[in-house]
Amino acid sequence: MKEASPSKAFALHLGVIVLLFALSFVLPEYHHGLLARIMVLAVFAMGYNLLFGYVGLLSLGHA
Repeated sequence: MKEASPSKAFALHLGVIVLLFALSFVLPEYHHGLLARIMVLAVFAMGYNLLFGYVGLLSLGHA
């Protein structure tokens, strides 16, 4: 699979951020809250992927 150039990836990310920002003014309050929850869970999933996928840290809270 071919990697996207940094300028294209930056433009894509910037476009998604602008779209989400614009949607926050258009969507009703319920969908705005739902979108915020989805983003919080997405950040959690990225952290989970970093800890368990790349680092290999597996701690279930045992002493």
